[in-house]
Amino acid sequence: MDSDIEPDSDKKDIVVIIRCVIVVIVGIICITGNLLVIRTLIFFKYPKIPMYVAVGGLATADIVRAIFEVPYFVIIWTKNGKLLTADWCKTVYYLRDVSMYVAVCHLVGLSVLRCILLNDRMHMRSYVRHAFIGSIVIWTIILLMNIPGIKDSSKKMGVCIEENTDLKTATEQKEWLQLTFSYGLPIIVIGVVYFLTHYFSKKFFADSYSRRERRLSRMVSLLILTWIIFKLPFEITRMITFYKSRKLEEIMSIPLEEQTDLKGMTDSFESYLNLHKVEQMVECISLIDLAARPIIYNKFSHYFSRSFSEVINCTSCQNNQTPKRAYRKQRSADSNCTTVTDAGSADSPLNVCSVEQFTGSEEEKINNKIFNKDTGHPEPVYLDDDVIVVLPREDPIERMPSSAI
Repeated sequence: MDSDIEPDSDKKDIVVIIRCVIVVIVGIICITGNLLVIRTLIFFKYPKIPMYVAVGGLATADIVRAIFEVPYFVIIWTKNGKLLTADWCKTVYYLRDVSMYVAVCHLVGLSVLRCILLNDRMHMRSYVRHAFIGSIVIWTIILLMNIPGIKDSSKKMGVCIEENTDLKTATEQKEWLQLTFSYGLPIIVIGVVYFLTHYFSKKFFADSYSRRERRLSRMVSLLILTWIIFKLPFEITRMITFYKSRKLEEIMSIPLEEQTDLKGMTDSFESYLNLHKVEQMVECISLIDLAARPIIYNKFSHYFSRSFSEVINCTSCQNNQTPKRAYRKQRSADSNCTTVTDAGSADSPLNVCSVEQFTGSEEEKINNKIFNKDTGHPEPVYLDDDVIVVLPREDPIERMPSSAI
């Protein structure tokens, strides 16, 4: 009999170890990547577009959630509940809910900013202040709205629980409200915004987007898609588990001597235990979304990718370049026009603009390249896939944004 128990125990230990390793890796990637995002937005100048402000708010929410939720899961799964306290449980539950709702609101905001990016490009930079104020308002409102829920959290039998809850109608309504506002309603709003974006862009701006705009649009779409994919299994499993537990409670409330179907009761109990294990696994998988976001920022934004590379690889140290020069050379990928200033010739700044920002016809693009050709300056400089042209200093359009050419 002992030989039968030991394999099951070893199997459980392996599953627990796998879950813990996954959440720890997710936490490390999430915290490290989003700290680099925050550092970049604070200490470096960047293209003034509201999308980066929303990314900063989303990164802050992810950091808060990872810092408090990842250690909690590891403690619970390893059955070290003695490390928990009632105050810690209240803090974890409060900040978990706050960060979850804040992240969802910022994803909805990113879908709106994507619509503005694709349909109101000339005034995109004027929305930076609105995005910053909107992010602060979102954080403030959600922090205040979740304060009443602090008193409902406590510690019992080594785990954090919500007090004054049961499996009756009131708790069921609370579960559905949480599902609606944290998942269902945001998806509906995002779907409407995407439909309007597609309608206006295809009707008025077809085939006129630069690679920068397409790249940022894909970044937002991928952020939303990963959130939907990784969150959906957990939300479905959570609701099924709730109704399974309610059914099991009804069966267990009947005295054993009055039970007419003992096999059915046993099967219901085993089914609930198996479903609970599945819920733990999909909850672990749902956290992968937190680690995916910094990777998406790095992949689809040249500004973030080069900033990450500068920190991780210390490229500015290796190349003996000042941060100012390195930044200005790297900024051209995500902005319309940028001035490159060499430390040795600070009196002679060069103005460079990305040809990709010109949104006319193919013939006009060719004419524009010919018009900007200057034999008195060096050949055009290529950064990654973006083509940039060095304009003559006396040219009257050198200070104009490329979108106005």
